[in-house]
Amino acid sequence: MGVPAFLLMPVIPLLIRVVDIRIAVGTGLALMAASCLVNTSLTAESAGEAFTAGQLLRGVGMILTMLFLNQATIASVSKKDAGDASGIFNAARNLGGSFALAALASFQDQRMSLHSRRMEETLWANDPRLQDYLAGMTRTFGQMDAALQSLAGTIQQQAFIMTYNDIFLAMALATLATLPLVLFLRPLPKGQSMAMH
Repeated sequence: MGVPAFLLMPVIPLLIRVVDIRIAVGTGLALMAASCLVNTSLTAESAGEAFTAGQLLRGVGMILTMLFLNQATIASVSKKDAGDASGIFNAARNLGGSFALAALASFQDQRMSLHSRRMEETLWANDPRLQDYLAGMTRTFGQMDAALQSLAGTIQQQAFIMTYNDIFLAMALATLATLPLVLFLRPLPKGQSMAMH
């Protein structure tokens, strides 16, 4: 995510002067939602390259959204209050992030439990495929307990992956739901320069 920030920083002051804040923030939110949607089909084989596109999109979206919103905060108050406005903006952002993380942790626990239970419900003791699988795992590990632990580990792994796919989808939908709020933003004053804080 740092690469887009590094590349965009030199042109951000120009963008702030020329691009309408609603377009910039709307584009940023749309890019962040797209970055989440890109990661909704993870598998157990997904590795670093599966996250590259999402991280790059998220980096560009974050820069466009947060820097323009920060400038809107500063522009809406007098120069002597700009530092305080920026501080309040950052405090509100951190507080909102804390609530969002708590909500996501609760959502993760619920989805993890749901996916685990659903997979376990499909396994019944008399299923010949399950018996063959456990027999093969018992031969591999030498004990039935180890075979059952391996099966439980596989279920947990798959539930974990499905949960993260759900989290990315939920984050994309929540971001898209906030997109119409962009229409309530007031344009930045003409000739707005990037305030230092």
